[in-house]
Amino acid sequence: MKVVVYNVRSFEKEFWALANAKQHDLTLISNGLNAETQNYARGKDAIVISGGDILDDKMLLNLKELGSIRS
Repeated sequence: MKVVVYNVRSFEKEFWALANAKQHDLTLISNGLNAETQNYARGKDAIVISGGDILDDKMLLNLKELGSIRS
């Protein structure tokens, strides 16, 4: 599974790697999900966001166009 994780702090990278145990293709992004970073979600099977990210209707449509959300 290809996954992008937003808002990853530097100290969290090791925890993500250990929890993943090389099972999935992780892309770790230090910035939050926004118009500038949404392209990292292109072609991913899943995205992980934080509570501070705004996932409004426009962003959902953008993610669908990138192939990250399937109907």
